[in-house]
Amino acid sequence: EKAVAAARSRGLDVRHGTVEAISEDEQFDGITMGHVIEHVHDPHAVLAACYERLKPGGWIWVDTPNMDALGHVEYGPYWVGVDAPRHLILFTPDALTDALAGAGFVDQQPLHAKLIATFTWAASAAKAAGRGAHGGENEFRASVKKQAMEAVDRETADPSVREFLTVRAYKPA
Repeated sequence: EKAVAAARSRGLDVRHGTVEAISEDEQFDGITMGHVIEHVHDPHAVLAACYERLKPGGWIWVDTPNMDALGHVEYGPYWVGVDAPRHLILFTPDALTDALAGAGFVDQQPLHAKLIATFTWAASAAKAAGRGAHGGENEFRASVKKQAMEAVDRETADPSVREFLTVRAYKPA
């Protein structure tokens, strides 16, 4: 709600809520889904609804945990991206590519968001130690710093193993 208010204060027509709550007659230039798709029961239906509500040439931006992340390999069920039961569906890079293509999106562009392996690794280490993802991040940050920095180097060399997938794709013009 704060982001919507800030955008509206700059004269932008921004909505907050589910895409299904917006009339199919309304058409948008872009739709953002930052850490949303992993929370819905039917991500394919949500992507199809987004596609229907975009103008030709419109774009969708998706950011979601990456099941192929190095942190997931290292911490398994303790990786913060798992976040059960709140996260219902998690994607690999190929699965997200397929889901977007299945909804009709083209020209998919993986984006290189800020590397945050140090945070996710520290939070995952805290969970693995029984402290919860947000209990003791700073304490564990130091203990996993070397591993996290090595992960950052590997993520830079191979973006498919980053902690989060960030993709922009387009509805054909």
